[in-house]
Amino acid sequence: MNIRQFGDLFPDLAARHMVHLWIEPARPRLPVNSYWLREYYCDEPACDCRRVFLDVVADGWHSRVFASIHYGWETLEFYRPWDSAPRLDNARLLKRGVIYPAEFDCVWADVLLRHVRKKVLSDPKAVRRFIKHYEMVKRHQRKQAREELRARRVGSGEDRARPA
Repeated sequence: MNIRQFGDLFPDLAARHMVHLWIEPARPRLPVNSYWLREYYCDEPACDCRRVFLDVVADGWHSRVFASIHYGWETLEFYRPWDSAPRLDNARLLKRGVIYPAEFDCVWADVLLRHVRKKVLSDPKAVRRFIKHYEMVKRHQRKQAREELRARRVGSGEDRARPA
């Protein structure tokens, strides 16, 4: 699956809507207390996975990703086709927010996941914003696919062969 940063498509909106996570006080296991969540969405026009990929980054750390969290807002049944576990264990994790990849090597990742779940994923307003951004990305992909198809037709002369 290819993903694309929301800010690549909608830079102004992404800057205004970027989630800031302030964790006070910083702890020995979590020495930084200011984090940002970068949003990514599936970049495959035919895919309808309805999830967001959140990279947790901190100022001054040269874009190091401290946790990559996947979150899906739909029902468990919606995710059944993607879940190989018989009791939808993967879908349950996705709906709560899950570190990805599971072997992500950062001692802070689990702590950050707990804070993101508590302060962001449990906030209906934040979830609605992720859904809106997902829909914007999908509309953009559909529009781009139509334009590419039209350009191929024009380039091949297919449009000239059709009666007006």
